Amino acid sequence: MIPAACRLRFPQGYNQASDAAIANDMKLRNYESETTKFIRDFLEQHPQVVEKQKRNRATWWDRPQNLDERKKLEEAKIAQQGYVYYNKP
Repeated sequence: MIPAACRLRFPQGYNQASDAAIANDMKLRNYESETTKFIRDFLEQHPQVVEKQKRNRATWWDRPQNLDERKKLEEAKIAQQGYVYYNKP
């Protein structure tokens, strides 16, 4: 048994079971938020945006990695002191 002081306190009238039921009901009805609908409609009306996203992602993120150079960079790191704004005597 959980001591009374440790139990979660919910606002009066709050029912966890009804909260879960609402969440399940939304899943069953294929709930879609207004934001999701907006984005879906926007992308349908502007298909060039998807291509631009892919192109820009390739520019900044999808780059080949050189593992040997990465290893050298990791080995060359110098340990940083704990508090960098204070000079040790």
